[in-house]
Amino acid sequence: MSYECTWLSSAGAALDEILASASDRAELARGLKEFETQLSSDPFAVGESRGHTHERIAFVDRLAILYFVKSQEPTVVIYGVWTTR
Repeated sequence: MSYECTWLSSAGAALDEILASASDRAELARGLKEFETQLSSDPFAVGESRGHTHERIAFVDRLAILYFVKSQEPTVVIYGVWTTR
């Protein structure tokens, strides 16, 4: 099954802010692209669960990313992102 990945506007804005000030923008973009590819194929194999079984957190390079999975749709919604360093 393939999942569609979407970003809440607040998470997208936070990511834009992080990328705008990053010196390693291209590296972060590559990591995010790979992350979204993994989420699209099997979101439960990426990251680890938080709270409810469909809420998860993943670490990509120096980013922490919160997302939840809507299995019935099938959709992954990314709702939080911040730097870990």
